[in-house]
Amino acid sequence: MRPVPSPVVSVKEAADILFPPAKGSATELRECNKGKRPARIRCLLARRYKPDPRAAKLARSIYDLTGTVVGLEPARRMDGGWRGKLKLVPELLVGRHRRHLKRIAVSLSDIDAFFMGLAKHGVRGGGVGAGGRRRGAAIRYRWTALAFKAFRSVRRATPSAYAWDWTVAYNVNGSLLRHQRGVRQTLFHELFHLNDHDHKGWSERVLKKLHARIIARCTRGRGKRARLSKRCLKPYAPHRTTVRGGVYYAFHPESGVGEYGAELAVRYFLEQRAVLSKQKKRPAPFKCRNPDNARAWSLLAQEFFGGVDLVGACP
Repeated sequence: MRPVPSPVVSVKEAADILFPPAKGSATELRECNKGKRPARIRCLLARRYKPDPRAAKLARSIYDLTGTVVGLEPARRMDGGWRGKLKLVPELLVGRHRRHLKRIAVSLSDIDAFFMGLAKHGVRGGGVGAGGRRRGAAIRYRWTALAFKAFRSVRRATPSAYAWDWTVAYNVNGSLLRHQRGVRQTLFHELFHLNDHDHKGWSERVLKKLHARIIARCTRGRGKRARLSKRCLKPYAPHRTTVRGGVYYAFHPESGVGEYGAELAVRYFLEQRAVLSKQKKRPAPFKCRNPDNARAWSLLAQEFFGGVDLVGACP
């Protein structure tokens, strides 16, 4: 059996990411027509980030490490659900926005190192599936060769990011993206959505009943008076992110079970990373709070992370 090739961003895809709309990339493709694919993409990156040499260096480092291309989200209007109607405009990560490019570079490097460390503890005979440049663990998770598209929400701070079709859109005004920790965690959250979809909607298939049971348990009142109890939900919330009304994002009525899965993945990342990096202060084990958490934790680890759990058994 032939090994599955690692994913890549094509030259045409890179041009469209860096110079939207698509018709705007034709000239750049003609200018960067020499050499093999990586050389041509580096040429496109250099042309896009020419106004800011330091930003160009960062964009190049991201591509060289992970095969990911950081460009622009075209202008659009979005129905943000509970967020309302949103106007989004493209925002190149240069000048004062270069700090976001730096945070993306650090975050993707940290995530790459996380998976390399996790792979060393995996099941024999596996492979670092779609993500991967190394073998070792049966990890079925992709974190490389992505499209990153930067934008700014006009007079709004949401959404911080959203993801589709191996693409992550990144908001320079995002309320969750104001420091390195927030960027790292948000990107891992969005990466889960991409992988969840690739696993045929795993959250919807596997976690839906468990998620619904928690919501039913923590709903107070009936009909129009029904409200979710934050105090009741707290032991089941994988991550601290809350939205309008103080409801945990994992359980917001408009979030769906996919957001619970993504927040669970972030918690897994934080706890495993703390062990791998030998942090003295580590998050309290989420799986040890109650049986529902333990079940969800085990299912997530088996599906995406080769069954690896470095946290250890509960007392």
